[in-house]
Amino acid sequence: MQPYQVILLVLMLIVFAYIAAFLYVFSHANDFSIGIKRKSDSLSVLLTEKTLALSNIDRLFKNSGVVYSNSQDKAVAEMNNIRLDHPNYEELIKSISSIKNVEGVLSSLSIDNQWVLVDENIGIEKDRVIDLDRNLRAGIALYNADVIAYNYWLSIPGYRLAMRLIGYKK
Repeated sequence: MQPYQVILLVLMLIVFAYIAAFLYVFSHANDFSIGIKRKSDSLSVLLTEKTLALSNIDRLFKNSGVVYSNSQDKAVAEMNNIRLDHPNYEELIKSISSIKNVEGVLSSLSIDNQWVLVDENIGIEKDRVIDLDRNLRAGIALYNADVIAYNYWLSIPGYRLAMRLIGYKK
């Protein structure tokens, strides 16, 4: 082999290794991005279902004549305005906060109105909220685990550079 052929062969191997490494990094970044998006969508569905269950409890309370204060009514109205069709991280956090606020409102109303403890329809919705809350906490844990793994790969210098070139960020 001629010296220039050896140099070309080495350069081609280096280019091949660079392209293979780039594709590997891109596939990891794409997998994490898709996984985070899917988990975000599942959290959105769970939060929407929880909102519906809490709205049903609210409707049952109002049909039974439970009196709300202005702040309690405002909190429920804020929760009813939540729309999670294509949520981003900030919308998910805001909706979780609003839902937790309404849970507190409905809990305090149920303490003031002891008859709700024996109402079968409210019991069904309460069980539904508890189940959704359990699933929501598991979903948040999985979402956070994916974000931590994604950020770990971003912390590796070679990955960080390649992922920034692709457009991914922390």
